[in-house]
Amino acid sequence: PILSEGNDEVEILSVVVSFSEPILSEGNDEVEILSDGWTAVMCDGSRTAQFEHTVLVTKDGVEILTE
Repeated sequence: PILSEGNDEVEILSVVVSFSEPILSEGNDEVEILSDGWTAVMCDGSRTAQFEHTVLVTKDGVEILTE
């Protein structure tokens, strides 16, 4: 968690591990989830790309844990 008191000072209260997982599509934004409950496909059949970065945030800074 991060504490901000409405100014430029930010205090990190504890260690936070977070991730960013963007998905890019060549087509529109309509998605269908297949019967396995996990696989997502674009309704228009367009290609997609997905990647993820995991980051560690501490009082000493930010470290990207994935490459």
